[in-house]
Amino acid sequence: MARKACEKQSYFRIFAHPLFNGVQMQESGRPQTTMSAQTYRMDFGKGLTCTATFAPPERGKTYVQDMEWSRRPTRNEYKRIAPQYRTWINGVRADLSTRWGLTMLAVLNAEPNLTEVWKFAPNQPPELLKTVPCNLTG
Repeated sequence: MARKACEKQSYFRIFAHPLFNGVQMQESGRPQTTMSAQTYRMDFGKGLTCTATFAPPERGKTYVQDMEWSRRPTRNEYKRIAPQYRTWINGVRADLSTRWGLTMLAVLNAEPNLTEVWKFAPNQPPELLKTVPCNLTG
């Protein structure tokens, strides 16, 4: 129940907006070694945690991401954890790219009025492709 509240609330849409949870993927030509659901957990301190489960995509589709927060963070906590969250979620997506042998694109609202487009390729660090001065999750 707490997860639903966090996902639907204003500034936390950057983490749980349904338009940007899925990531468009294309095959990279590498073998898909671990095409199974993966779960990651991050502890942001002060009782705030996030557990993310990712199910692999069907060919030509987006993956499914389920985010579960221990509780809704305050605005001050959001400001504190935003850089940590970006680093963590980009690391998670890079790991998925390598595990699944897929090249992926993801959109992340890094700040209230700043959107980033990231590329993840197997065995490569995340690559920031573009920064757009707007909030695409509105």
